[in-house]
Amino acid sequence: MTKIYRERQRSGVMPSHFNRGSKSVACRVLQALEGHKMVERDQDGGCKLTPQGQRDVDRIETAGNGNKIHDL
Repeated sequence: MTKIYRERQRSGVMPSHFNRGSKSVACRVLQALEGHKMVERDQDGGCKLTPQGQRDVDRIETAGNGNKIHDL
């Protein structure tokens, strides 16, 4: 997740480079989603959407633009 939510490091006159995003922000978001039963811990140590979480994401997505995107 830190690779996805990264930003550009501005170094004045030197060329810009990308830095990874903050791990604490991603961790807090996942903990909040886990508290709402939208995400659960995986056996491999990662996180995955629960069926309820997937249903909510699909509902929000179709309400936003009317089209459903299957390949995220």
